[in-house]
Amino acid sequence: MNNDLEFRIEIEYEQDGEGYHAYCPALKGLHASGDTKEEAVDNACELARLYISSLIKHKEPIPIGIKMEKSGTKDSNIEHKGKSGCVSRELLVGSVA
Repeated sequence: MNNDLEFRIEIEYEQDGEGYHAYCPALKGLHASGDTKEEAVDNACELARLYISSLIKHKEPIPIGIKMEKSGTKDSNIEHKGKSGCVSRELLVGSVA
C-alpha cells in the first residue's frame, strides 16, 4: 500500500548579497540559501519535505497554508518580481504510516 502524501507549499525568495535566501512563510523557522534562485528554492523545498514528514511522524498538526494535493497537478512556476518572487511547489512526503 502506498502511503505517500502530496502537499503544495509557497516558497518566497529574495536576493541576499551574491546569493539568494528562500523561506516558507507557513513553516516557522524554515529558511534556506543558495547561489541561484533555483538552488535556494530547491533547498527550501527539501527542508519543507523533511519538516512536514517530522510533523506527521510526531502526530503534530500541519500548519494552515500547507495544502494537500491530488496526484498529477504539477506546477512549479516561478513568479519573478525583480530580485525576489514566489514559487508554488508540490512535495511528496513518503512512507507515512
